[in-house]
Amino acid sequence: MIECKVKKLYGDKLALDVDCSFEEGKIYAIIGNNGSGKSTLLNVLAKQVRYDGTVNAPKDVVYMTQSAYNFDFSVRRNVLLFTPKKDAQRVKEAERMMQAIGLDALAKKKANRLSGGEGQKTALVRTLTQDAKILLLDEPTSSMDISSSKIAEELIKEYRARTNCTVFIVTHSVLQAETIADEILFFDGGKILERGKDIIKTPSTPELQLFLATR
Repeated sequence: MIECKVKKLYGDKLALDVDCSFEEGKIYAIIGNNGSGKSTLLNVLAKQVRYDGTVNAPKDVVYMTQSAYNFDFSVRRNVLLFTPKKDAQRVKEAERMMQAIGLDALAKKKANRLSGGEGQKTALVRTLTQDAKILLLDEPTSSMDISSSKIAEELIKEYRARTNCTVFIVTHSVLQAETIADEILFFDGGKILERGKDIIKTPSTPELQLFLATR
């Protein structure tokens, strides 16, 4: 189990107040309005999460932030940044993901000159080349078109199946949350008001009902 117990304030404002646990190997989608604590939870998990009762070593957590960053060299080199050149199987897998999401045609292009969606694709595939026990994704498809988002979701699910890691994905897309997650967390005011697989279909709090009505 992954344990998370934290209370965090920004000045007088409550940013996060959670005391909960998460099962290993599941995908958790995190939804809620801006400022509700979603990204703050990822930051806390990246720094303070406990895994099997011990503080994680940095290598156990891989974090793709909302502002995806790419370095000033080719897309291919960005994607393979953490992949050993001698590991032919991992290089092959990275190239497969590049092709699946449409990056193969951009392989030689400078990654820091890409469009927002192309940059996210590059950062996501680079993230998915790394082995993680916990994968944190903050709005990883927000700049992608619908078709690319669907492919990205499949790559994330394939990654989870391959590594058996635990995935936390912040998303503003209710449909994406339903599609990708084993369990959905609804945040409001820094707290988890609802969590479960079917909370979108059967919301029990006025806050979630109002959130869904505005989507």
